[in-house]
Amino acid sequence: MTIEEKHLIRLMGKMLLFALVGVVFLGPICFLSRQGDRQSLTAPVFHFGKDITILVAGDSHAEASVNPSLLPHSVNIARSCENYFYTYYKLCHFLNSNSQVSTVVLAFSWHNFARDYQEPILFGDVGRNVDSYFPLLDQPGKDLIKSWKSSYMVPWARYTFGLPLQVYRDHLLQRQLLGLPLRREDFDFFGGYESLKTSNIDQENINKKLRLYYSGLCNSDFDMSKYMIEYLHKILKLCSQRKIKVVLFNSPVHQIYRDGVPNRAVTSLDSLQLKLRSQFDNVIYIDCSNLQLPSENYYDGDHVNSRGSTILTKYLADELGKLIF
Repeated sequence: MTIEEKHLIRLMGKMLLFALVGVVFLGPICFLSRQGDRQSLTAPVFHFGKDITILVAGDSHAEASVNPSLLPHSVNIARSCENYFYTYYKLCHFLNSNSQVSTVVLAFSWHNFARDYQEPILFGDVGRNVDSYFPLLDQPGKDLIKSWKSSYMVPWARYTFGLPLQVYRDHLLQRQLLGLPLRREDFDFFGGYESLKTSNIDQENINKKLRLYYSGLCNSDFDMSKYMIEYLHKILKLCSQRKIKVVLFNSPVHQIYRDGVPNRAVTSLDSLQLKLRSQFDNVIYIDCSNLQLPSENYYDGDHVNSRGSTILTKYLADELGKLIF
């Protein structure tokens, strides 16, 4: 046997020993991590009382608009930058844990279907959505958004194999290891009402927001995302099968913002809501976008602040009382 062959055998032996040590020590950690992630989704925090019959869901428009303390029997689970793909999987999870829910109030606005805004959220890494929602996804959902980006591969490795990656920023795992009860804020996807206190109405900032949503200020600058339409249909079908009413609401926007929304976006949304109401008998549409509010009731061009949310929530409560109860 040559010297080179002896060195190769020693090297292979060291690699095998390293692999064996890794399996012995890392294997149990991966198993416990994976089991912990699965068990966390059954935490009591996801089970609401029998009196909670309304879930408020969607993106920041629902997050800032609907104060559950003013809407009886409701919980707000909306989250900023959450599109209908993620909302669908989140509703699957929450509805499985709360069979008493009879109504879902869902944000429904022009930007929710803007292809150039929503698809980068779906396929990109906006707001760490992939990492936050990955435990809720089924295989078709994972297949749709899978990529070689670290934003996908890290949560895939963690939730598929239990690899303890980036534990330094995993508050959920840290609380589990310490034996502490899990809270809603331990789950990034949980969401909730956010009370915005200030008012920042500014033409330049509104124009930036319009360009972000619609890629320009021209009336023709708008294309609808097929994925957002597809997953909204999934939401409505899910709720229809469970005999749950879905209230689509377009939250108030400042007049400066409203004047800048492309005409194509307005007509597309109107056409879509009419089509959905004809397809699903459980769908109700409430257009609050033209609700007259003073400038001081807006946080920015397309979000109300706490004063505005008080007015809007009471308005929604009255409308829901007429239409549902």
